[in-house]
Amino acid sequence: EFCTMIYIYFFQIGACGPIKIGRAVNPKRRLKAIQGCCPWPIRSLGHRAGIANHELAIHTLLADFRMEGEWFRPEALVLDTIQKALAGELCLEDHPVCRLDEIFQPFGGTLNLAKAIKIKPGHVITMKQRGSIPVKYWSAITKAAKRRNLSGITVEKLVNLHIQKKIAP
Repeated sequence: EFCTMIYIYFFQIGACGPIKIGRAVNPKRRLKAIQGCCPWPIRSLGHRAGIANHELAIHTLLADFRMEGEWFRPEALVLDTIQKALAGELCLEDHPVCRLDEIFQPFGGTLNLAKAIKIKPGHVITMKQRGSIPVKYWSAITKAAKRRNLSGITVEKLVNLHIQKKIAP
């Protein structure tokens, strides 16, 4: 399922309403189906060829703007991300497999990461045990890495780790 070629679509209710980011083999047919269940006009902002991982990557990048399910608030960052995705400027391609240690080790371990992002060490230990970093910490981690000149700790890497965790058997 995660390697089947599909289209990632971006639909919006009216000119300034919520935005649905989803995937379909036939976006035009999907738009008609959604429109049949919605009392307001829905317009297509566009679609692009991709794979299911791309949809998940966009959902992950925009997690802070999620309203419900695949619906997102139409804020500037959401619209900018959609424009970049449609223009092929948003890197959604498969990244090399990375490990959680690639985030923890540059900071010097669990305690130092906790200090850097100003949370209790127990939270970082839980992240390590679960093998994932919650989206709400990504901004703090990337900012702390930048302050310490730690290259390679990027939102893209955190998204990739998240995707790997979601599709792991």
